[in-house]
Amino acid sequence: MNLSLREIEYVLTIREEGNITRAAKKLFIAQPSLSQALKKIEDELGAKLFIRAQNEMTLTAEGEMFVQAGRSILQSFNKMKDDIEKSIGQSSRTIQLGAPPFLGSFLFPRIMETLRSDGIDVEMQFTEANSLELENKLIRREIELALLPTPLISNGLQCRVFHTGRMILLIPAHDQLNQYGYIKSEDDYPYLDIRLTEKKDYLVGKPGQRVRHINEIIFQKARIEPNMIFCSQSIETIKRVSATGAGIAIIPEYYLEKLGAIGGVNCYNIEPEYSYEWSLVAVCRDFDSLSAPAKMVLEIVDKLYDKNSPKQPRDITRNP
Repeated sequence: MNLSLREIEYVLTIREEGNITRAAKKLFIAQPSLSQALKKIEDELGAKLFIRAQNEMTLTAEGEMFVQAGRSILQSFNKMKDDIEKSIGQSSRTIQLGAPPFLGSFLFPRIMETLRSDGIDVEMQFTEANSLELENKLIRREIELALLPTPLISNGLQCRVFHTGRMILLIPAHDQLNQYGYIKSEDDYPYLDIRLTEKKDYLVGKPGQRVRHINEIIFQKARIEPNMIFCSQSIETIKRVSATGAGIAIIPEYYLEKLGAIGGVNCYNIEPEYSYEWSLVAVCRDFDSLSAPAKMVLEIVDKLYDKNSPKQPRDITRNP
């Protein structure tokens, strides 16, 4: 029997997801390839690991033994890797840090500027990817720390909130929906009933982006089915296209402030029962085992944002 660590990870992910299609998506491989890999593993073991019932997969007794041993093997391997890195001094001077591209474009420079001004000699290895990819890189230990928006999709990660804010509805200035805006208390933006945007044209992020995921949560809460006519990875592009009158968008107020003033759109709050509290978080596998450079980055990020947000590490479920 000759199984790789990757094949062990395949089985553990199928166990975690309970469905081979979801597991393949999380592992960023094709579903047929994962099915073939599982068959190869079972053939080599001479035992079935899963019972297949419709679209769900549950462990057999042999599968339970495999998962228990597989977890132990991966934990031992990761500990050995960490010990070697510490032994040769890499952990004390290097950090692999990830963030979505737009967020990283203004966070990474500020982190580097602070480190340099404090005279701290640390090698920073930055990874820019969408939030789901970053979560998987954390799980595979390809990066040590990520800065990204909630909600987290993966289990077993810890996060520390460093900023919370609102989602803002952008309506093109000449859209007739603007007549339904209304003032509520002393909020800086008026409100608009998002249910009025049913079947309207929307500009959204691409699948895998956290902003797109949050948009879908809001649509579900409001029970609307908008017409998604445009997808982009760039929040700035979405806002600028909305300003042309092409469609409606929902983006974090945080990004709205970073983009600066762009004419052609009106901004509205969304009623709390339909909206979503957008949070920026630092995410890792275990805060207690972070390297010294990673802890420095956390301190820098804490100083850049309000101290009112909770700072205690906590486990995050898949969805709010």
